[in-house]
Amino acid sequence: MNAAAPDSQPARVKRRRIGGRTPFHWAMFQLHWAFGISIGLVLAVMGVTGSIMAFEDQIMEASSFGIVNVEPKPAPVLSPDHLLDAFAAQIPGAKPTSLTLRTRPGASPQVTFAPPVAAGATKPSAQKLYLDPYSGRILGHARGEQFFATVRRLHRFLLLPGGAKGAGRQITGIAAISLLGFLLSGLYLRWPRRPLNWRLWLKPHLNARGRGLYLTLHQVIGTWVLPVYLVAALTGLTYSYPWYKAGFDFVLTGKSTVADEAEPAPAKSKDRASGKAAPGHPAARLDTAWRATLRENGGPTTIIITLPKSAKAPVRVRYLLPTAGNERAFNELSIDGETGEIRDRDLFARNSLGERMASARLAVHRGTFFGLPFAILFMLAAALMPLFPITGYLLYFNRRAAARRTASSRNRQM
Repeated sequence: MNAAAPDSQPARVKRRRIGGRTPFHWAMFQLHWAFGISIGLVLAVMGVTGSIMAFEDQIMEASSFGIVNVEPKPAPVLSPDHLLDAFAAQIPGAKPTSLTLRTRPGASPQVTFAPPVAAGATKPSAQKLYLDPYSGRILGHARGEQFFATVRRLHRFLLLPGGAKGAGRQITGIAAISLLGFLLSGLYLRWPRRPLNWRLWLKPHLNARGRGLYLTLHQVIGTWVLPVYLVAALTGLTYSYPWYKAGFDFVLTGKSTVADEAEPAPAKSKDRASGKAAPGHPAARLDTAWRATLRENGGPTTIIITLPKSAKAPVRVRYLLPTAGNERAFNELSIDGETGEIRDRDLFARNSLGERMASARLAVHRGTFFGLPFAILFMLAAALMPLFPITGYLLYFNRRAAARRTASSRNRQM
């Protein structure tokens, strides 16, 4: 027994050196790599797809001239009511839910609608089509729209059946929670003895080879992107768990609201579905709300009108100003469709920082909330996500190979 003691002590010391200086450090290390080599692949997919979607609107608009934009004409553009009447005549039975208009010359309006459903058929998902602003003729989908829709489903649901109600949403939610764990455990594991020395944190050793190179890429670049991943994980979780979304809103605004991810219910209008206009029906009131919105200070550049559910319901309008800092900085109006009276006005710029972040959480998630340089930074950080499972795997295989060599050497000595 006494002869075995000297051999066991170095073994315990060596085991601790693999994971760190304390048993807790060793345990954190084991959890970090064990979850990393499993959940890391999911995060890599989410990161790459997120970077692809970073500038999807700009890509689709640039590649879709003649659809998203048309050649400007001296003729006046159609009003919302006339646009929807023209649309209803082309797709009878379709039920519009919202209409997006842009004031730039030649910009095509976009209608969101529930397609006609045959008796006994499954209810299809909402669709969007662009219309000619001067004639109301259907121009079609933006080029790349289907591609980005698939990328979005891969990003959020891993293309698994069930969509938002399936297993994919739970897996990506668990991955986002795991990302928070990786960030905190990784920060703990690499905490240097001189934490105020910025070079230890931020300067990679690119002249290293093998394990040293893998480690410096994993640790140093991980430190670079840590703030971005922290923001992305904290905001991304709001799309996975309603209870988390409620807490997220409460922390930022002091009140809890559950976001409605679904498309608004279509207006109940048999006349609109058949392409006939009738005085007093809900869709006929959009022109009044539209004109009231155009009179808002600053001159709206984008207007999104949600069709009311009933003739007496106010019209909900969201709009962006030229000075909007991001694509989600919407001002919101509640307008009497008959008189054009604005019953309620919620201006984005007058809200607190927390309220702006809560209402524009997608812009925060993408980085556009903080400006174009940060949007590019977030895109690049997302594209780098596969680096961490790759270097993690390389380090794992390197440790396994080193352990086999050590065991083989010990066996030869025996």
